Amino acid sequence: TRLPVIEDDVDDLEEELEDEDVDAPDVQLTGVIITPSIRMATLRQEGEKLSLVAFEGKPLEGNFGSWHVSRIDHREVTLSSGAGEEIQLKLEVHGVAIAEPPKPEPPAAEDEQGKKDQARQGEEQPLSRAEEIRQRIAERREELRRAAEEDEQGGQASYQQAIQTMMGKKRQEKSKNESDN
Repeated sequence: TRLPVIEDDVDDLEEELEDEDVDAPDVQLTGVIITPSIRMATLRQEGEKLSLVAFEGKPLEGNFGSWHVSRIDHREVTLSSGAGEEIQLKLEVHGVAIAEPPKPEPPAAEDEQGKKDQARQGEEQPLSRAEEIRQRIAERREELRRAAEEDEQGGQASYQQAIQTMMGKKRQEKSKNESDN
């Protein structure tokens, strides 16, 4: 537990730090986020890698004394000190158009001849093992497809012949039965 005398000293020390005037912060506005419920800005101190997040109406976090964010607009933030100083930070928008890259030069006739020679050499090279296997699989599938078609056609012919034979046998039996009667 704290003693009342020490506690009062701590409160006084905090108030003194809050009221302490320091020079205007050397920060750059790097982003603004505005939603219906919150307004915040990201600031970056010169020479620092990490950004600082600041909320509208709140003091700046860190060693900035009494400086706080008084207003956040779409591309602008106003920082105010306890002494009444104000600084406006504007979001830098880099609107410089990027130059179109140079178009490649059309290949010279020599380059085209060289490409044709390379293509011919590629045709003469033996096929890779994987390509040989792919070709063999394709040939085998074609053989199986042809055999299946032949069986299907032959199967239809034998089916038709079987039906005609059955019909012929029934006719023969029927005529035989009629002649016996």
